[in-house]
Amino acid sequence: MIVESEELGLKDVELKLISELIKNSRRSDRELAKAIGISQPTVSRIRVRLEKQGLVDYSAVPDWLSWVSKSLQ
Repeated sequence: MIVESEELGLKDVELKLISELIKNSRRSDRELAKAIGISQPTVSRIRVRLEKQGLVDYSAVPDWLSWVSKSLQ
């Protein structure tokens, strides 16, 4: 299903940033800016705004299998 940015009340650049964060939320604003084709300060402003609005949140997902295999070595 393809969702248009207008349907969500988001600008295209905001939707692109969210898409890039979904792919890898650990990238720096500089790397995200390069991927989207906008400036780093613009990425920083949009990211902070999306976080304050509650549209972007981050979670840690432990890799238990990797942890167990390392502890068994």
